[in-house]
Amino acid sequence: MTRTWTHSLKTLSAFVTGLAALSAVEAAALEFNSGDLVLAIYANSQEYYRNLGPASTVLAGPRVDIDLSGSPLNPLTVTAGSEPARWSLLSGQGTTQLNTFINTASAFTSAEIAAGQYNTGVVAVNSGMSGWRNALGLATGPGTEAVLPATDPASYTSSFGVGGTLSGTFTSAQQQGLFDQVLTMIKGQARVGTDFNVLSDVGRALLASNGLLSICGTPGCELQPVPAPAALILFGTGLIGLAGIAQRHRGANQPASMQMMERRSNNERSDI
Repeated sequence: MTRTWTHSLKTLSAFVTGLAALSAVEAAALEFNSGDLVLAIYANSQEYYRNLGPASTVLAGPRVDIDLSGSPLNPLTVTAGSEPARWSLLSGQGTTQLNTFINTASAFTSAEIAAGQYNTGVVAVNSGMSGWRNALGLATGPGTEAVLPATDPASYTSSFGVGGTLSGTFTSAQQQGLFDQVLTMIKGQARVGTDFNVLSDVGRALLASNGLLSICGTPGCELQPVPAPAALILFGTGLIGLAGIAQRHRGANQPASMQMMERRSNNERSDI
């Protein structure tokens, strides 16, 4: 089964280079490096992925915005249907308990997960990420995208399921969200001293229904859907004003007999 992928490009020369690379690896799909944060959107038997780059970089700044609406893979379209689309963010790296950690987007905060006494498995999630990375099969960089059917053995849900439990390693079943839902970015460390599966809040993430993905990388930061541009609001207000002026102008230019008939009709309606 052929898998489709593309790479975000900013210049014409980079676009040409990308086309040449694409023709050389037409049958391969996205892979990500250890520690890369990956976005997955899945619904209606189709899945979309995007490599966002190293999680340490994405979560280092106050806010990162990525507009998916212009993607040639049309992630909002390919996953559309009767089933609501769900999305996840996930990264993992490390080879031993002392250096293994993950990042995941959750509907719960780390404190809520701890209070609920949910089971968590950082090492198991990292192993799942390694298996998914190997199944995808092509090393590429940040910005790379892919679309796969859910039935593909290399799909996200083939590795982690559709219930938000990360294949049962997080029993809270909330490691995913819906469009326009703000999720907490959680860092999970396999071991800190004598403690295992230590979780902490490291930011927030929001995937809006218009395709804008926003991530802020400071604990407790807040994200809100981006409002309509001020120019658009002013344009709409101007149209309403012009409509009112046109209505008044039309009334002023009517013959006196027509204006009298309209006033009589209005009076009759007010008497009913």
